[in-house]
Amino acid sequence: MLNNYWTFYNSESRNENLIEYSFSFKENFGTIKGRCDSILIYDNGKVIIVDYKTSKKAKTKSQLKTDVQLGIYALFMLQKGIEIGDKIIKKLPDELIMLYLRDANPKVSITFNEEELNDFRKNINDLAIKINCGNFDPCKGRYCDWCDYKRLICPEFN
Repeated sequence: MLNNYWTFYNSESRNENLIEYSFSFKENFGTIKGRCDSILIYDNGKVIIVDYKTSKKAKTKSQLKTDVQLGIYALFMLQKGIEIGDKIIKKLPDELIMLYLRDANPKVSITFNEEELNDFRKNINDLAIKINCGNFDPCKGRYCDWCDYKRLICPEFN
């Protein structure tokens, strides 16, 4: 995994590499907060967001197009942007990459256009409305231990 990471990292000749970049932005339904593993910024203005994965199975490009994590990263870049010194870069990422470090060919990348992001935003908004009304189907699983809301609104825990 370290070799795959190092090979990818050294193959990208970028101007800036923002590591563990925290973000927060508001949508109609609330505030979204997160952190990008890596944001690569090039002299020509190109911006690539990279998420490193150690999972055993890589997602396909079509699966990544519906991935909540990458969609939120793209929304954050378009809506809030990144700060570098006194400059803010606010645009659609040129590429979003999931780097599956267990694989010999670890890179799976996608792009979003504004129409796709508007659809994504609408889906998140619709889901948030349902959750706020208590209308959702919980799916108890291994990630429940990290959920801040399980004891507040989740019927699986009440």
